[in-house]
Amino acid sequence: MVGTDTVLLNRQLFEDIGVDVAEIDSLTLAQYLDYYQRAVALHGEETIYLNPGFTPMEFFMMEGVYDIERGTVYVNTPELRNHLELAINIPLSPLIEFTPEGLIAMWQGVSGGGTDPRFFADVRNYMYRFVSDLMEPYIFFIQEHPEMIFSHPVHRVTDRGEIRFSTSVSSAIMQGSENQELAWEFLRFAMEYSESMFEHFHHDSGSSYHFPVNRQMFENQVYDILSESYSVMVRWNKVSVTEDEDLDYANRKERIEYALTRFRQIVESLNVESRHNQAVLNSLIYPDIYLFMTGQQDVDRTLENIQNRLEIYVAE
Repeated sequence: MVGTDTVLLNRQLFEDIGVDVAEIDSLTLAQYLDYYQRAVALHGEETIYLNPGFTPMEFFMMEGVYDIERGTVYVNTPELRNHLELAINIPLSPLIEFTPEGLIAMWQGVSGGGTDPRFFADVRNYMYRFVSDLMEPYIFFIQEHPEMIFSHPVHRVTDRGEIRFSTSVSSAIMQGSENQELAWEFLRFAMEYSESMFEHFHHDSGSSYHFPVNRQMFENQVYDILSESYSVMVRWNKVSVTEDEDLDYANRKERIEYALTRFRQIVESLNVESRHNQAVLNSLIYPDIYLFMTGQQDVDRTLENIQNRLEIYVAE
């Protein structure tokens, strides 16, 4: 199973800057920041956040600043310098704290099985909101709701055109294993298994939040998740129904098929696996970002130090 890097767009803020969210299916980091700057310039003294959990560490995870196979490091560049110079002026969420020991993020969860209330709350001061794959599978059912603030999911794409995915559940065959052929037989079986596993999971289980890479299993499992989600939206009065059972059935089928198509498009666009090494982020990148964000170091020294550390790391 795989996860994606997608965000939702604040409809009102994009409308304010004259951009139609319906026309956007991906954003580079430069676009991501440009739209934010335009909204800030338009709203003057009003505080607008990039997203609820923003820190400059996001740049290093989003772009992929080194490539071990090619032996290259992409840190000390004019583009990243511009991004960091902008970052120092982007307000941080009250849930974020920079400390010498590490970044502290105090996330607030929402539970209850219904619609995330932040989709409809007065949060116009967030330009983007993260969404985790199928954690909110009803996202395409509520796009036309008059109080809906956020858009459909949009890919964040690197400047090199990489639409990244992360491995959520995967198998590994050890090099020295005496059962390699049996392991391959199991993998072949898993990739041919087409039945939905949704009925075996509690509806809040993280196992059902991500996308199966087995195409037929994707079709069956995501359909089951969407079907249940549609029923929840009806119960929560986010999707309207009539007294005409045939019409309601036809509407339900059409909207579930539409949502399935949109999620399929999201997954079929993926082209590069993202592998974040948290130890590298914490030990080789964060210390200089901490100094930069606390005013103890300028952007040039920050980028030079991180570039040098990563060059040594990649070489070794």
